[in-house]
Amino acid sequence: SRKLRMLADGGSEGDLPDHPLVFHIDVDCFFVSVAVGGGIKCREDRPIAVASGRSDTSEVCSANYTARGFGICANMFVKEALTRCPELQIIPTSPELFERFAQTSRA
Repeated sequence: SRKLRMLADGGSEGDLPDHPLVFHIDVDCFFVSVAVGGGIKCREDRPIAVASGRSDTSEVCSANYTARGFGICANMFVKEALTRCPELQIIPTSPELFERFAQTSRA
């Protein structure tokens, strides 16, 4: 909006609108980005998914853009994801890593 651009250009908080602002940020690739940034060894140009496990009933939590090109998405069973893309690299969920990143980003 015009007011947000004004703030980005050096406007003051007094120039903010008097109603709440809602931002929608698509973070579907969040878990993969954090895992790769957290030191998990993998090539970002390869299809990668973070999943709750590797069993038939495990689910994909997040997929990078390369994996999405194969039709892989969140809430898909890992079995189906591996059928669509046999070379998919599955990274296990890491709640500690994700929480540490979230705490850092809030600071």
